[in-house]
Order: sequence, then structure tokens, then C-alpha cells
Amino acid sequence: LQQYYMGGSNLTPDELLKILPDILDELNEIVYIHDADWNVIYANKMAREIFGYDLGKVNLREVVAEEYLPKALERFKEILRSRKPLEEPAEYLIKTKDGRNLWVEVRAKPIFKDGKLVAVLGIARDITERKLLEQRLRDAEEKFKKIFENTPNIIVLTDSRGNIVEANPAAAKSVGMDPVGKNLYEIFPREVAERRLARIKKVLEDGRPLTVMGERDGRHFLTHVVPVELSGEKYCLTIAQEITQLVRVNNMLEVIKEINKLMVYEKDRAELVSKAAERLKHLRHISCWIGVIEDDGIFLPSIGLKTERDDVNCLIEAIKGRREVVREGEVEECKSCRFYGEHRSMFRCALPMLVDGEAKGGLVVQAERRPPDGEMDLIKTLSGDFAFAIKAIEVEEAKRLAYEQIRKNIEQIALLVDHIRNPLAAAKGLTEIYVENEEIRRKINEQHERILGLVRQLEDRWVESEVVVNLLSKL
Repeated sequence: LQQYYMGGSNLTPDELLKILPDILDELNEIVYIHDADWNVIYANKMAREIFGYDLGKVNLREVVAEEYLPKALERFKEILRSRKPLEEPAEYLIKTKDGRNLWVEVRAKPIFKDGKLVAVLGIARDITERKLLEQRLRDAEEKFKKIFENTPNIIVLTDSRGNIVEANPAAAKSVGMDPVGKNLYEIFPREVAERRLARIKKVLEDGRPLTVMGERDGRHFLTHVVPVELSGEKYCLTIAQEITQLVRVNNMLEVIKEINKLMVYEKDRAELVSKAAERLKHLRHISCWIGVIEDDGIFLPSIGLKTERDDVNCLIEAIKGRREVVREGEVEECKSCRFYGEHRSMFRCALPMLVDGEAKGGLVVQAERRPPDGEMDLIKTLSGDFAFAIKAIEVEEAKRLAYEQIRKNIEQIALLVDHIRNPLAAAKGLTEIYVENEEIRRKINEQHERILGLVRQLEDRWVESEVVVNLLSKL
């Protein structure tokens, strides 16, 4: 064709028309011709293979997807009005004979004869793969947009000068404003902004990600800073995950672990509650104190005082009622409490320390707001462990006192045996000297032997008791 139009071909026009179909069949593009009523009057090999319709037996209205027919009709009318090809190609969804959906990009050229449109030459390319890729990209973009907007993690894109280019809603919520378009120095205190900008510059210079832990306003974050390049410019992508709850639980577990060690090794009740109260002061985000029952009052080891008054009434109520007592805000019953002044609007929860239905004391939690259920479960477990440890110490103390009393009783028996044996020996000697009547002396000696037998039995029980006490003391 090129040779023909350039004058380098020996073919006549008629000869060219004869071989033109063979030439068009070699093309990798779809070539077709339809009349003014959209009936296909010619289609090359590629068109026939893709459409699957028989030549001369199909109308383009059967090929173009229904939702795209108005668009195709409008472009056809525009060709009639302009009497020339449209500059921009059109994209259509088409239906093949075997039911497949394909995307094509079409360029159309009108053919006029005697001023009347007689046909339209169409050249199309199969762009299905491209459209599918574009759709996947749109789906991925929408997916990541939803993740970006809905993730609880803070996501911020910052340039090398500390200007925030993009930020998700979680970031805006964290700093209390929309940070996009602002510099770090406009959002954070100077020392914080300087530290963050230095971190950004280091990541961009090294070209390597950096992970750090930090704290802001009592909240803890695990932050990943990643260098990225967009349109030839270097940026820093910061992804921060709040781990405040994890840090709090870890702190609580550390304190509970130390207290559990005390419960295992501390054998003195007063030392246990005193040292445990000291460990509870290490809890960072809540205030926690204990009270243990002593005689007719409550001992508060955290302040070293014993109270018999109703000035820790939530604790008294929890112990007496053997139930959890929760109060929040300014509660009338709390106004007489010695701890009320500094915790008026706080959450308070008193837990009885129960073991086998018996209350050994109570544990009180105070915080700005109710701790999560997981933390409360740990505290409730701790209160039960306290009660068990206190009772175990009391049982051990009772056993020790019982051993001491048994030993005292054994010693008393030994002394009693000696006190009986000595006078008894003296009585026997006096009987032999002063009693002349043989019958009376015999009867006295019989009673002496009976008493001496009882003394020997006391000695045997004393020896057995010593063995049992020594055995029990080893258990």
C-alpha cells in the first residue's frame, strides 16, 4: 500500500483491490466496514476471530454492550455532522458471539459518495488487558485509600524540610488538627519538632527504614519511618502504631510478677502486705492500694495507718458485702474518704480479697477512666492471690503456734513425770523404813508400782510426741 501511494508499485487499482483483503487479514488490528444502518459489510480476519460473527449477518448494535450504545450513537451523529473522522478514539465494551466481554478502542472514518454517507471504516484495537489492569489499579487504589483512611495507625508523608504532604484521619485526630500543608514546627513543641526532623533527614540520607519507640502526652507509640521516592522527589513515610495499652499491660504484669515472688517467699504477713503496697506504687497509669483486716479495723500499709472509721467506705463496703464496689465521678459516699480530695472525678473500684468465702481485706483501683477489661481481670486475679497468700501465712503461723504449744506441753509432761517420780521414790523408801505391818507395806508397794506404771506410760507418750512434732516440723 505504501509503495502504491508513493508511486513505487506496478499494481493497477483493480489489482490492488483484489489483494487488499489479503493484506488487511495480515494486520494485528481489527478492521471492519459497516453501512449507514450499522450492518457489517466487511471484517478482516482479526475482526472475524474476535467477534465470532458471520460476515454480513451481524449489526453493530448486537455487538456493542447495551450501556455503550448511546455513546456509539452520539459519536455516529457527530461524524455525520462533521463529515470527518473524530480526533479522539472511543472505548467500548463489546460482546462476542461466544458471550465474552471485551474492550476495544475504535477510530472511525466516514465514507461519502455523492455527498451521502455510504459506509464507515472502523479500525479497532483489543484493549481488554489494559482495561483490566486499569480496573485492578483502581480497585487497589480504592482498597489502599480505605486502609489509609480507616486504619487506626497514624500515617504521614513528609518531605525533607518537615512539611507534611499527606496524612490520614488517624494522624489528624492524634494531633488535634489537619496537619496537611503544615510544618512539624507548627504542630509540635520546638524540641519535639527538631527531634522528628533530624530523624527524617537521617532516614533520607541513609536510605534505610528506622523503627523507634516514643511517648507523647502519656501515650506510647511504635513508629516506623520509611524513605520513599515519588515523582523523583524523596519523602519520608511515617507509620505510627499506638501501643499505650500494651505498655500499660506490660507494666502491670511486671508489678504483679514482683508481688507474686513476695507471695511465694515472704512468710511474714505484715512484711508481705507492706512490701506489696510499695510495689503497687510502681503502676504508672493507675493508683492501686490495699487494706487488710486487723482485729476490728482496716490497716492501710500504703500510708501506714489503721482505721476503724468509715473513711475508706468503698473498701469497707466491698469487704463487708464481699462484692465489687464501683464508683465514678463525685459520689456523695466518697466525700468522707481520706483519698477523695485528689480523685474527685476519677473511676474507683474496690475489690474484696476473698478466699474460701472469707474476706482478708480489699484492693482499691483509682484511674482517670475505667481500665480495659483485660487490666481489670489482672487486678481481680491479684486480689484473689493476695487473699490466698495471706491465709497461707496465717495457716503457717497457726501451725507454728500449735507446734510451740505442743512442745510446751511435752516439756510440762517431762517436768510432771520428774515431779511425780521423785516423791514416789521417796514415799517408797519411807514405807520400807517406817511401816512395820507386812500387809500394809505390801499394799502400799502395789499402789506405788501402779503409779510408776502410769509414769512410764507418760514417758512413752512424751517420746512419741517428740517424734511426731519433729516429723511435722519437716513437712
